[in-house]
Amino acid sequence: MKLLPIASAATLLLAAAAANAQSYGSGVIEFTGEVTDLTCTISGGAGAIGTTNITVPMDAVQANQLAAAGDIAGLHPFQLVIGGPGQGTCQNGKIAELYFDPTAGQVDAGNGNLRNQEANAPAVNTQIQMLYKNAVVDLRDPSFKTDPVTIANNTAVIDMASQYVAVNGAAAPGFVQSYVNYKVVYN
Repeated sequence: MKLLPIASAATLLLAAAAANAQSYGSGVIEFTGEVTDLTCTISGGAGAIGTTNITVPMDAVQANQLAAAGDIAGLHPFQLVIGGPGQGTCQNGKIAELYFDPTAGQVDAGNGNLRNQEANAPAVNTQIQMLYKNAVVDLRDPSFKTDPVTIANNTAVIDMASQYVAVNGAAAPGFVQSYVNYKVVYN
């Protein structure tokens, strides 16, 4: 009869140890999100292609056009189209503004241009500048946004441009590739 209380006590000790072993290794799972009242596609218009992830195919330029730091070449206008005719979820009368992410690693912290991310045969000393209303956009500026555009006929268009710029001296021939993260905010 004394065996039963000893076995029960041992079972309780094992259960307590197992409970303690399971209490370690805790952490936090964070969830983030947003609830919006508007859904518009973002696509490339004139001078750009794609939807959501837009590609701007810039024309080739001669290296001698970028012979010294600060030289620019290859101005390439393009459009971002918000929504589209008949896209009922892109509500008429709403206001849209375009922002860029200044914290992304491809934004040059020294000048606000886009660094050349091309891994194979990059054009040395070459970056990309973005322009809005014929002025260079400093992508380091977190407060930059385009002027508000009003959605009409379920569509709004934002005109932008890009160009090559020589940095740190003359550009050398090669390929150029970069990107910028963007978001469109609706009010």
